[in-house]
Amino acid sequence: MSKSIGNRSAQARSTSTNAAQEAGSSQTSVTAPAAPNAAGGAIIIDHNATDLSKIPDYWLGKAKELAIHYAHTSHGSQLISGIGALEDQNPKYAFSLFHAGSTPPSSLSACASGTLCVYDGNPPETYINPDDYWSTTGGINRTKSVADTGLFDYSMWSWCGQQSSNSTET
Repeated sequence: MSKSIGNRSAQARSTSTNAAQEAGSSQTSVTAPAAPNAAGGAIIIDHNATDLSKIPDYWLGKAKELAIHYAHTSHGSQLISGIGALEDQNPKYAFSLFHAGSTPPSSLSACASGTLCVYDGNPPETYINPDDYWSTTGGINRTKSVADTGLFDYSMWSWCGQQSSNSTET
């Protein structure tokens, strides 16, 4: 899925819908329009985006106001490694990372001011399978305990191959 800014969102919706129909899929990808950039042109952000210099500082600043609860299995660590590599290349991509302990955090004091704050894991661990996050009552309760702190703007979970063996009901 891509996000588009400006008048290209209709084109992106149409393109992804047509591609899905040609592939025999009934799924439709929808893009969310956002505010235009200062230059008035469109910025498409998806897996093809490689020129990070085109991200306006305003939006980088907005991202640095966020605190994200991020649970994942092994492949999900690639997002953390990737943002770390970006930070190594340019400090304007700075982020703070702190890991789950035995209980949910009571503050974001582990995060440096002016950085994207990422809380890694779901107490009491950092390697999070579906049953540790959303597919069991226990996992849901663990995730809710983090959400109930009121510290985080978003929570997300990333996986490797676990979804391949889950049933549709899961």
